[in-house]
Amino acid sequence: MAILSPMNTMTVSDFKNHALQTINRVSTEHQMIVITKWGNPIAELRPFQNKNEHPVPGKLASALIDEQDIVTPLGEELWNAAQ
Repeated sequence: MAILSPMNTMTVSDFKNHALQTINRVSTEHQMIVITKWGNPIAELRPFQNKNEHPVPGKLASALIDEQDIVTPLGEELWNAAQ
């Protein structure tokens, strides 16, 4: 497979020769590749993002923290002021 530059660019001839491998790489590494012709960017190949996809219920459940007492860390005075 063609070696990408630090900016993830590839010439159009390299893309033509390695299209399937490049598409697989973009889909697994989730990085965009800029395709160039004579040193000028002509296209971007990026992973597909489904904008219509509905969130999965409970997917962020592990990111939540259950605080038993939310008043004590602030103190009674700041808690009343915040209301």
